[in-house]
Amino acid sequence: MSKTKNLSKVLALVIMLALVIGVMPMAASATTTGWVSVAEGEMIAIDWTLTGTNTYTGTVVDAYTLSSTTYTMPHSFVLWAHSTPTAPTYTCGTGITVTYLYDSYTDETMTDMSKAYRVDVSGIDENDTSDLTFITADGTYTVTLPAATAGATGGSFPSYVNGYLPVGQYAVGASWGGIFVNAFNNNGSTTKFTVDGTGGVSLGACGGYIQFEFENAIQNNPSNPYGVDFIVYGNAFSTNAEAGSVQVSNDGTTWYELAGSRYYKAETLRNVNVSYRLFTDLDEVQRVQYKIWDLSGQNNTEHVYKDWDYLKQPTPTNPNTMPNTKGWWPMYDANTENYGTISGVSTALRGTAAVNKAAWSNSNNTITFYGVTLVEDEDNASEYTFGYADVHGNGTYGVASNPYAAGQNTAGGDGFDISWAVKADGTPIALSEVKYVRVYTSAGIKYTNNAPYIFVHDAFNETSTEVCGLFVASGTGSGTSTSTITIKTGTSTRNLATVTTSHMGTYAQSFGSNVNTAYVQVTSNADYIYVNGELRSSGTNLSFDISSGTKYVQIITQDGTESPYITVLRLSQ
Repeated sequence: MSKTKNLSKVLALVIMLALVIGVMPMAASATTTGWVSVAEGEMIAIDWTLTGTNTYTGTVVDAYTLSSTTYTMPHSFVLWAHSTPTAPTYTCGTGITVTYLYDSYTDETMTDMSKAYRVDVSGIDENDTSDLTFITADGTYTVTLPAATAGATGGSFPSYVNGYLPVGQYAVGASWGGIFVNAFNNNGSTTKFTVDGTGGVSLGACGGYIQFEFENAIQNNPSNPYGVDFIVYGNAFSTNAEAGSVQVSNDGTTWYELAGSRYYKAETLRNVNVSYRLFTDLDEVQRVQYKIWDLSGQNNTEHVYKDWDYLKQPTPTNPNTMPNTKGWWPMYDANTENYGTISGVSTALRGTAAVNKAAWSNSNNTITFYGVTLVEDEDNASEYTFGYADVHGNGTYGVASNPYAAGQNTAGGDGFDISWAVKADGTPIALSEVKYVRVYTSAGIKYTNNAPYIFVHDAFNETSTEVCGLFVASGTGSGTSTSTITIKTGTSTRNLATVTTSHMGTYAQSFGSNVNTAYVQVTSNADYIYVNGELRSSGTNLSFDISSGTKYVQIITQDGTESPYITVLRLSQ
C-alpha cells in the first residue's frame, strides 16, 4: 500500500493527495511544498525550505523520524517533480546520476502530471557531498546530497536474491517493483540488498514475496541482544504498518514460519494458499481476481475461504497511468517485465534455491502462493507487537531493538529470532541455523460475516509489505534466559496445577470430552510475559475455548537483554 507519513499533518497530506492519489506512490516530504519530493518507501526524505523567491533549499532527513542527525542514505532513490505547464530540468553535481523513469498523471483529463526520476548517489566520494538542482514551473529546488551509507559492520547482508514476485501496485517492474540496483526495471544485473543491504521493493498483496539466501548461514544465537538473529528493515511508521511474515529454511525446500504475536489468534489463517489470476470481464476490461483456499478437507479436498473475487483495484484510464491493471499484474515474458525469471519459481534468480512455495501458470494467467499465514489488516504498529516486518521504523542499521518492548514509535527495524520457528501445525522446532529467508505480505485480510476477504483501501490500494534491507544481527546480550517461570493449567481457576515445560518444547494436555474451557496461569519475574502475542501480568488467569478443537497457547518470557524462553501448550478435550 502507498503510505503517507504524518509529516506536516493535514496540509501536507492534502497537497500530496492532490498530486498523486491513485496514480503514483505517495511522496514523503517534510514540508508543505510537495512539488519536488522523494517517493514514499525511501529511507530518506527531503525537508525543503523557502530561501528566496520560488527558490528552495533541501536538507536530507530520516524518512521515519524526520531527524537530520541520523539516517541511512541509500545508493539510489526515486524523486518526483511536478511537470506542468513545462517539463522540469535538472543539473547534477559530481557523482550524481539522474535517470528518467516514467510520467504519472494526476487526473483523468491527463492535463497535469509529475515525472519520476531515479537519483543515484553511488558516485559521490565517501565523506563528500554533491548538489542536485531541479527547476520546475513551481520553483527551483536544490538539495545537497551525501554519499551512500557504507555497509554496516559486525553483521552481514544477504548473498543472493533467489526470487521476487509482487501482485499489486508496483508490479510494473519499475521503482519499488524493480529488483535491480543498476536499472529501475527488471533488466538489470546487480540485485538490491546484496550490494550493501540497501534497496527497496514492494511485495504487493497477500503472499507476494522476496526470498534471500546467505552463503554463511544465520546462526540462532542466544547471545545476541534479546535473541534477535536478523533484522528486516521496511518503510513503516507508527500509524500505518503493513505487516509481512517471515519464513526460514536450511535447505531452501522445507520452510518454517517464524510465529509472530498474531500467529495463534483465532482470526489468523495459518498455512493457507492464495491464488490470483488476470481476468477479462464482459466489458473487456482486465482485472485481477483472487481466492483463499487450502486442502484441509476430508480426503484432502479443497476448502475455500474466499472463492474467486475481484481485487478492488483502480480502473485504468490510460495505458501509461499508474497504477492500472497492468500495474497490478506482473508480466511474465522477458520482453515485458520478465517476472517469469525474476520470480525464481522454476530456477533461482540468483543463488541455489528456487522458490518452491509458489506456482505460475503463464498460459492461464494464474499465480499461487502456497503455505502462507494471513493476518488481519491493522494500521497501528501496536497491533503487531513482534514477529512482523515493515512495522517499526528503521533506526540504525544492524542495531537491534527489543522486539518484546517495541511500541508504536520504536525504531530499529523489526528483529527476528529463529527460535520463533514453528512447523505447519504450530508446534515449535529448534533450528540452530538457517540459510534462506523469505519475507511475504501477510497482513491484508478483513472479515465480513466471519468470512475473510483481502482488504483493499479505496484511495491507497492494497496493503503491501515494503522491504528496504535485511541484516544479520550481532552484538552481546546476556545470553539464555535466567528468569523463573511457572505454568499452571486446569479446568477452573480453583484447581490449577503446575505443568513441566521446556524451552522450545510443546506440552500436550487433554482435559476430557466434557470440558469446554481450559485455564492457564503464567507466573514469572521476567520483564515481559506474552501469551499468544498478548502482553500479560504475572499470575493472570486466562481461559481458552477447547470445545471446537485443539488450542495452541504460545508462552514467551523475556528479561533484560536475554534471549527469550519459549514454549507452547497444546490443550484439548
